Amino acid sequence: MNNAQCSKAVFAGTLLSLAAVVVSATALVTADGRLGRHRDQSRLLGDAQRDVEAVLYATTATIQTNPHNFDLLTAAASELQQKLNVLGAPSSSSLNADALLDADALTSAARVDATLADASFRSLGRDFVREAAALLAEIEPLKSHAAIWRNSARYIPELIDHLASDERRASASRADAARHVLLALKSFEMRGSVALAERTSAQIDRYCQLFADDEHAADEVASLRRHAAAAISARQRIDEGLAQISQLPVLSNLAQLRTAHRAAGATLEGEVHEQRRWLTALAGALAAFALVSLWQLNRAARRLNDMNDSLVECVDERTGELLHRTAELERQTTELQVLRDAAVQATEAKSRFLANMSHE
Repeated sequence: MNNAQCSKAVFAGTLLSLAAVVVSATALVTADGRLGRHRDQSRLLGDAQRDVEAVLYATTATIQTNPHNFDLLTAAASELQQKLNVLGAPSSSSLNADALLDADALTSAARVDATLADASFRSLGRDFVREAAALLAEIEPLKSHAAIWRNSARYIPELIDHLASDERRASASRADAARHVLLALKSFEMRGSVALAERTSAQIDRYCQLFADDEHAADEVASLRRHAAAAISARQRIDEGLAQISQLPVLSNLAQLRTAHRAAGATLEGEVHEQRRWLTALAGALAAFALVSLWQLNRAARRLNDMNDSLVECVDERTGELLHRTAELERQTTELQVLRDAAVQATEAKSRFLANMSHE
């Protein structure tokens, strides 16, 4: 391979390396952008998981430890709705699973494992959204029963005061019944379990029989019986709702979604690292070709200077020879001219001599 062919090969390699660097840099920017969006989604899912866990536990604890504090229950349910709205859903009836996922960030990473295909990601997202909607559907009736509990809670202190006053003026049997009802009502007010509500209702029935001749007490007891029945029904619904909520795999599916999301993130990070390695290698190749090109350019410049110097010397030498030959030619021309002039003069003298001889 001659120098020209070598130079062409190096130049072509430099252009190819430059094109490869541009393509690799573009791919790196794209992959890095996808990784950034994926990290944003990971933060979103992590925040959602922590928020949902906190609100679920707070809601359960509120119902179990504060059965009459429905302001707290309503606030907890509302907070859960707000946390779920972070996922992009305006309401429980229109939760949008696609808001959980970015197809560009997830489906490209699904090539590593068939179980992490786009359909699987979206299925996980829709399962979570569906179960979250079911969770809200279970919490909503609990909010509607708050009024019944609140009315019962407001009425119980009034009846306790009435029973206490009846206890002070009643007979021993009535006082004993009132005392038991009073203790049961206080216990029910503090804990509010279904079993306590049923025992309280039975004691209220006994109290109603003992005070059948007291019209005022009978009216209040009848009202209390209605409240007790409503309280028992509401408490049963709440316990059923808690059982259904505890069986919803919302958190497990959200954890599964985060696990799959982490796997996709690891794949994206691998792609970014791979693109960076390629870019580094291509940049090194481009630098090598550039150095070779510069070396060849400098060598060609030196050769050109050497050739120019040689040409100048050759021209100077040839010019000197030409000048010398020109001077010699001029000298010879001058000598020939002198000889010619002498010959002409001799010819003219001869002609005159002959003319004179002829005349004589």
